[in-house]
Formats: sequence, C-alpha cells, structure tokens
Amino acid sequence: MYIPEVQAKLHEHGIQSVVIFGIESHVCVLQTVLELLSSGYSVHVVADAVSSCNKEEIPIALASLRQAGAVITTSESLAFQLMQDAGSPNFKEFSSLVKAEKQAIANSLRDLCGDGTPKSAL
Repeated sequence: MYIPEVQAKLHEHGIQSVVIFGIESHVCVLQTVLELLSSGYSVHVVADAVSSCNKEEIPIALASLRQAGAVITTSESLAFQLMQDAGSPNFKEFSSLVKAEKQAIANSLRDLCGDGTPKSAL
C-alpha cells in the first residue's frame, strides 16, 4: 500500500522505480500501482506474482495497469534484469536455478494470466 510511511521512505532513499506483486490484482495492486504512477514512479508489476480470488480479474487488471503506464513483467524477466550481467560471478548458479523452476513459472503464468488476453467484462 502506498501509505505515508512508504511515501516517505521512497522519497528519503531517492527511489524512482518500484516492483509490485501481491494479492487482489484488481483492487489492492491496481490502486497501489495507480497511486505510484500518479506520483511519478516507474512501476513494474510482476504478472506471475499477482493473484485474485477470481482469476478472470487478473488479465483485466494487468491490461488496465499496462494502459495506465505500468510495465508488466514476469518473475523470470525481472530476476534477469536485476542480475544485469551474464558476467556476474553468480550468474551461472542463478541461471541454473531459473532453468530448474522454468516449468513451475510457466504453469503459474498460465494459471494466473491465461493467454494474456483480457476477458470481456460482461
């Protein structure tokens, strides 16, 4: 939640980019991301790390967030972005871990996001 204490810490540390994951993508995640975007932050939402009690809400929420300016990403993509460089001493071990979890990540994306196409609201 983008509460005053969080606002203060982000400002205090000069943070300009935020990664968001959580439950109820169409309520809590959506509202938090919209508030962060309106405050000028770059926001990355991890598609396979958001959920909802109604999974049909997830692709609709992600589409809304993308349209509002959030970057929609995956845990694997984000992890590699944070790793930055294949020359890192930990890259080989890290890459092996990602490969070992690849099917679980794919299953999560399919289960949570479907084919990525927002379903009709009707």
